[in-house]
Amino acid sequence: MSCPAFETWLEALDGGLDAPDGAHERCASCARSSSDAAGWLRVVRESPPSPVASSGEFVARVVGKRLRRASRVGVVAMAAVAIGVVLSIRHLPVDEEPPVARGGDFEVCEVHEVSPGGTVRTVRDGDRVAADASLGFTVRNPGAEAAYLGVYGISATGRVGWFHPAYADASVNPELVRLDPGDLRTLPEQVALPLGPGAVRVVCWRSERQWRVVEADAAIERAAAAAGRPVEVERVPDLGGRQEGVLLWFGDTR
Repeated sequence: MSCPAFETWLEALDGGLDAPDGAHERCASCARSSSDAAGWLRVVRESPPSPVASSGEFVARVVGKRLRRASRVGVVAMAAVAIGVVLSIRHLPVDEEPPVARGGDFEVCEVHEVSPGGTVRTVRDGDRVAADASLGFTVRNPGAEAAYLGVYGISATGRVGWFHPAYADASVNPELVRLDPGDLRTLPEQVALPLGPGAVRVVCWRSERQWRVVEADAAIERAAAAAGRPVEVERVPDLGGRQEGVLLWFGDTR
């Protein structure tokens, strides 16, 4: 049984329908999508407009969720950390165009700081960002085959946190984000991780094979633990693939 996607529910409810075609009665998945879509529409309709001012290099409106995720110190500690996860959601109207992307000189991803007011700037290696900065990502797969994306951060103290995919619960082991051949797009979530204050290495990793995050996370933590300065870990050999990163400073002082 195939249930309508969340976006289909969103479009149907926004159009005044009770349910989209293909919805199922007494179906937990459909009920969840219906409830989520109704909640998102309430947020959109009750919130004042907040247009995104794009820089010349940021290639899209950043739509969807602004999330605050917990970082972790080892898998064992994740369950306790997950209790502190705070979610903050901001949406543009559903009739806006979907995010689009233009070309750039990056190979895996471009990193953007998104202010609470919606202003976007592309960040470079060594840039300072707000202590609680939300980051957005424009990602690329120039290859002729599907690839898989992970975006994580390593703090100066060796803490590891995942921007994409979401990973803040020890009971969840998500797969990397699939990138279709030729993909160039802006991911629809802006994510804040409590990895600062201070230096944080943000790494975009594109793999030719699919990984589960727990396996990849263990390799990253080993590399961070073995490094004299974890933020200098620019590449984790066990992961392979293409790895790009920027070293950002979270907060006002150095």
